[in-house]
Amino acid sequence: MTISRLADLPEFTLCDRDGDIRGWKLLDRDNHKIGIIEDLIVDTEACAVREIVVYIDETKKDVRIPIGAVTLDEVHQTTTTQASHDEVLAMPEIKEWHSRERTLLRATFFPQLADAPLLGELERDDEYFRSKEPRVGQMEHSLWSYRSGK
Repeated sequence: MTISRLADLPEFTLCDRDGDIRGWKLLDRDNHKIGIIEDLIVDTEACAVREIVVYIDETKKDVRIPIGAVTLDEVHQTTTTQASHDEVLAMPEIKEWHSRERTLLRATFFPQLADAPLLGELERDDEYFRSKEPRVGQMEHSLWSYRSGK
């Protein structure tokens, strides 16, 4: 499994630009703006979107949020998380994947899983890194289509 920012992968682009959520606002559970989706973290082997990268104006930093922790509103081009504004602002920048970062993401975005053991590979064991949103599925299909040359 290779996890990387989409911006760092020139060989991977989204064929369907209408399916791209970069540039959308991220809202907290009270519908207050937190930041803007700057990039996507993708698993290049699975051609799957695993996280969003959100730039937060207040803290001048990027934070990563699991794709399974947001819902998408196509009409308003926004994403919403059930975390509070303060919880997201308190998130550190996560650049590497270690168990402490995964534990922090669970505690912030999936409190019901905070004490669950970390089982291993992201794509096999962590359901919350998978989205049930149709638009995310479209992005993943778009990535796959590009990768396979279709």
